[in-house]
Amino acid sequence: LGSVVPSGTVAGGNGEAQATFSASATSVGTVTVTARCGSISRSLAITITASPAGSIEFRSAEPQIIVIKGSGGVETSLVQFLIKDRNGSPVLGSQSVRLVLSGPNGGEYIGSSPGTTSLDVGTVNGVASVFLSSGTLPGTVSIVATVAGTNLSTSSGVIAIGGGIPSATHFSLSATNLKLAGFDIDGLESSINVRLADRYGNYNALNGTARSEERRVGKECRSRW
Repeated sequence: LGSVVPSGTVAGGNGEAQATFSASATSVGTVTVTARCGSISRSLAITITASPAGSIEFRSAEPQIIVIKGSGGVETSLVQFLIKDRNGSPVLGSQSVRLVLSGPNGGEYIGSSPGTTSLDVGTVNGVASVFLSSGTLPGTVSIVATVAGTNLSTSSGVIAIGGGIPSATHFSLSATNLKLAGFDIDGLESSINVRLADRYGNYNALNGTARSEERRVGKECRSRW
């Protein structure tokens, strides 16, 4: 935790010997300094505390896009914040940080317990970390981090929760005209509409979901993907 001058001499005729203790720049805790003279000794405890927090910044969210619960994809994201002391170095020891989640209110949560939307965590090497878990609604979420006992605060920015894959129970097909006089009149058209949603009824299904279209002309069948 630091170092001390190993010896000192009595000077000035007042019976005092002096030595300098220098604290480590990377550790906090309590040290004991012992002075011995002949057969007698005396000890002194010195407490080394961390420099106060001076700033907080959003570090990362990995991954930054997750999917809703039960979709078969990645449902959690590791969100991290970096707290620095007034010298610009990561704070020493464990600094308490308050995390508050906001989102689409589909049951998403932070930490290990479902339903948790606010949580106090400690730092490790200046970093406050928490896992974000998705719920049943797609949308964007953010986490606001505040250093305890200060007005230092920052936001994670936008973390996206994507929709799930379409469900057969939320699939419908319709047409503007179900009976075309195709053999009598040329150029007749009918608009085909397909509506789909994921298992929770969310209409914004995952981007990139494949859909197929099949056209029948007389006895011929042509498929296009």
